[in-house]
Amino acid sequence: MTLNWTNALDNVGVTAYRIYENNSLLVVLPSNVTRYSVNGLSPYTNYTFRVDAGNAAGNWASGPSRQAFPRLIGDVNKDCTVDIADLVLVARSFGSSTGGSNFNNMADLNGDGVIDIADLAIVGSNFGSHC
Repeated sequence: MTLNWTNALDNVGVTAYRIYENNSLLVVLPSNVTRYSVNGLSPYTNYTFRVDAGNAAGNWASGPSRQAFPRLIGDVNKDCTVDIADLVLVARSFGSSTGGSNFNNMADLNGDGVIDIADLAIVGSNFGSHC
């Protein structure tokens, strides 16, 4: 997951950013960095991230918090494994679209409103992945 933010403004001048994950300090970055890749997140777990800006005088301003809930891509039934069960769930809804009686929102993996080959390909490309 990549966190992005805009440059903070400060009358003394921003010198660093602190990134917090679930209220614990994750990393301190120089002021010229406005993005950070967070690795090692567990699927189906709630995370809260915050970016604080600090200046040369040692003052820190808290930024807004953002929630994240990563999913295992292709895991339609949310059992922490992309397997044949997920493939079957997508196949059962194949050809259906939003509003149709056979449409399964969880099987619409690319979010385009249609269960099609693209959704099957997502399961296939992640087949065997697990939490």
